[in-house]
Amino acid sequence: RVVGSGRPGRLLQVITQSRPSNFSTQVKKSEKPGLYGLPGLHQPEDLKRKLVDVVAQTSATLRQVTGEHAELRQRAARGEAVQWGQWGKRVLRHLDDMSETLCFVADTAEVCRLTHPDPVWQQACRSVCLDLGTYFAQLNSHRPLYEVLDAVVSAEAFTKELSEEEQRVAVLLLREFQAHGIHLEEREREEVIRMQRDIMDCVFQFQSNIVNDDHDVSVSLPNSVAKQLPMRDLSRLSLDVHPEDRARVVATAPAAAFEFLLKHVPLSEDRRPLYVASLQSAPSNRPVLQELMGRRHALAKRLGYECFGEVPQPVRVMSNPETVRQFLLDLNAAIRPRVEVEMDMLKDAKMTMEGSRELYAWDYSFYTVLLKSDLLRNATRLAPISEHLSLQNVLRGMSLVLDSIFGLQIEIDEETPPAEDGEVWHPSVLKLRVKTGDVEGTVYLDLFDRPGKADQNATFGIQFARRVGEIVQSPRTAVVCNFERTSRETAQGWEGCKDELLSHWEAINLFHEMGHACHILLSRTNFQHTSGVRCALDYAETPSQLMENYMWDSRVLRKFAVHHQTGQPVAAEQIALLQDSRQMFRGLELLQQIKLALLDIDLHSASGADPVFVDQREAEIQAELGPFPAVPEGHYRTRFSHLTNYGANYYSYLLSGVFAAQLWSTHFASDPLSREGGDRLRGMLEKGGSVPAADLLRDALGGTDPLSLCADSVRTLLYRDVSS
Repeated sequence: RVVGSGRPGRLLQVITQSRPSNFSTQVKKSEKPGLYGLPGLHQPEDLKRKLVDVVAQTSATLRQVTGEHAELRQRAARGEAVQWGQWGKRVLRHLDDMSETLCFVADTAEVCRLTHPDPVWQQACRSVCLDLGTYFAQLNSHRPLYEVLDAVVSAEAFTKELSEEEQRVAVLLLREFQAHGIHLEEREREEVIRMQRDIMDCVFQFQSNIVNDDHDVSVSLPNSVAKQLPMRDLSRLSLDVHPEDRARVVATAPAAAFEFLLKHVPLSEDRRPLYVASLQSAPSNRPVLQELMGRRHALAKRLGYECFGEVPQPVRVMSNPETVRQFLLDLNAAIRPRVEVEMDMLKDAKMTMEGSRELYAWDYSFYTVLLKSDLLRNATRLAPISEHLSLQNVLRGMSLVLDSIFGLQIEIDEETPPAEDGEVWHPSVLKLRVKTGDVEGTVYLDLFDRPGKADQNATFGIQFARRVGEIVQSPRTAVVCNFERTSRETAQGWEGCKDELLSHWEAINLFHEMGHACHILLSRTNFQHTSGVRCALDYAETPSQLMENYMWDSRVLRKFAVHHQTGQPVAAEQIALLQDSRQMFRGLELLQQIKLALLDIDLHSASGADPVFVDQREAEIQAELGPFPAVPEGHYRTRFSHLTNYGANYYSYLLSGVFAAQLWSTHFASDPLSREGGDRLRGMLEKGGSVPAADLLRDALGGTDPLSLCADSVRTLLYRDVSS
């Protein structure tokens, strides 16, 4: 173990006494690639060895740059000429190399921790993530390194000799030091390091409790209702029918199971216990969340801020929690007329079905599905949309879109090495080769649900693109989803997966995640620190949400969504009905996102230090914003994983949605496969985070200030018409 002592300073002492060994992320021709195609990564112990190697290499870099700084200061004191600008360029390159090797191990460990089926690998990755988290905290409080960066930024040559990208990287690095307490005394900085590690422990525990939530919850229903439930559609449900006219429905990991059943129970009084049970997942996360919020608040106070939400972040479009809160409240006020119309639709439906207009949260799923089904009933003579969305078809559509707008060539590696060879971590994982010009990237697709896998859709950067001289480093990324296998086949690899039928929702999610992957694949920055999705968090969801539009556009869908048996394209009528159903309850959907974003902001406010506030705020927001009465015994927050990795930033989905809608309207509404629009979008993505996101958006939107678009957010978010 690199961290062998409870005292955080021990790690820094270890690395400064270490010596570098050879470390590379490039595979030699004679070497068999390991996990993710990376050299030497075959066993869990290999990742720990790589951690030791990169820490030793970092130690050498630290000694070099701090030693050079001391020498140059002495020369300057003697009146000798010093080339501060050229030295600053070298320092930034050294630090980015250091960052690249550290992030390589950190990013690899993170995706492996959440996806690898072997608990030994998972535990090794958790250990590496914790150790690296501690090490990053120590680097961010390393005073001599901060003084080096401060000297680079303060030098007269800074703005004269360094490029704009170099200046931005230097300033971002300096801000990260300042946000991690570099101004504190050494004893206080060591305390900050301990606090950050404790926070990481809470985060990992919260995520693990969600993944491993296997407690049973039972609900009593009338036999007549229980017998009509589609139990066969969910593997984690069981039914015990009793002669006393009551049945017991038991669910393991109840959230998804009971949410599914809510759509099939016709009486409100029977839906209520199912709804309450669906909100009782991962109950062990209630104290974990309280602890996490308390520790984050204590860290913020130690750093000199009022709350965690006010801790400055190096890059963000919206600069402070007050601006974010106002955006959310303005959006809430603006959608109210639409919400009232949608609520009247639901009340009318319930009056017809049950003779009552009193609506509760447990009625929402049943009646929204009912009304959407009525809308789509005209399409019953048509094949379901999923029968046109085999994985093979969806990837063919992906290839069409990315080739048309970006010139990206996608090739499915039909001979993906078997899992036992080590490159992929499960037999169902697929490998894509993506080429653009002379750069080839790799995308691993881990799409299907399995026990022990994190229940989330996400894209993980494994190795980021950056220019090294005349060469662009080949990017690697993993797209991770949890789609249900429809064929129930055990066959794996491309032949075993290509005919799997995806739901429309799953296909949308795949396009969303590939938007993130494109951000990584297309980036052409000179520094990995600002490559791809290493950009403003409240802008990072923009390309992914833009890509979702292609799964709603009939002009594109009909080119690839063909029936898996007959080869007939999906009917235009069916797509039009899908688009109508998409709009039906958009106001209520947005309201739910607003409530979650406000919960995120409030839990990371000063009040979040109070465990009682953490436990009650969810129900209070529900009571304040409605539209249904609060359900105090429910706790959705215990499985709201974005609280851990998006702390005080969940609003990013809503703000990025505004940006994506405007980009689509400007460049793709008239021609979704426009190469001219693709070139503008590609120009934005290539810059990653090397240019402020607001400037990138302003340029892509023809000079319009992106934050001024918030005033138009109601129209762009409520009425997403891809062809206008």
